[in-house]
Amino acid sequence: MQKLHLGIDRSTYQIEFKKICEIAENMGFDGIELQPEHPEIFKIYPNKAVSFINDILSNYRFNISFHTPIKDLNISAYNKKIRQFSINQIKESIEFARNIGAKYVVTHGGKNSFKTASSFSRKYGKIALNSTIDALISFYDICSDNGITLSIENMSYSDWRMTSKIKYLERIFQEIPDLKLTLDIDHAILRSKTYVGKIIEVFNNKLLSSHIGLVKNYTSYIEKLIKLTNFKFFVLEPHSLTHLINPNIINLIEINKNELKKIIK
Repeated sequence: MQKLHLGIDRSTYQIEFKKICEIAENMGFDGIELQPEHPEIFKIYPNKAVSFINDILSNYRFNISFHTPIKDLNISAYNKKIRQFSINQIKESIEFARNIGAKYVVTHGGKNSFKTASSFSRKYGKIALNSTIDALISFYDICSDNGITLSIENMSYSDWRMTSKIKYLERIFQEIPDLKLTLDIDHAILRSKTYVGKIIEVFNNKLLSSHIGLVKNYTSYIEKLIKLTNFKFFVLEPHSLTHLINPNIINLIEINKNELKKIIK
């Protein structure tokens, strides 16, 4: 049976990390997916955050997945210094993931810095995709050396997000055959419901995990995912349950966790 992780994202940033772990255990989650940008963690990240996290996690038997940093980074940036800084930040975060015992790391692709319909934007789009591939190869090598499984997350459909289109993903997997995919259903469905199904169909042998929000909206996709041999776990993302810091976020997490458990039991 697939595992269920609680995502630690922006809708849980107002909750102490220790409390989030307590909530996850009390609700029956198998693990957590940690983002280091949680304010309590990020202010001491990376070095002091390792012992802080490990001291808390030592009280639990969680499976740990890790989401690399997101804010202000672009591994395909036109500005070479920003691009290299972003790549270095992701590499550093993978080492951090290893030090907190994460077995899975998910990361975003880069973005075309030019979001217009100009000929230069189209030209740089090809360069941006190549930059994403080069960076992902380096991330994959670090993960492989440390016994970590790396996946990329599909982003909201657009020309300028380098992991948003099927043709982009196909090119990436052609270059990195053992790389895995984390399906973010909320991202894919912005294109269409059919598009979600298409991603599952095309990349069924690549799918490792899925980010999910309101479970009742996605039952048919969940049922397809749990039939896949290599699919390992779902991550319930609180920010996909509400776009606000909602005082009932804990209730929303529990309601959707229970609905998901019924389907994957």
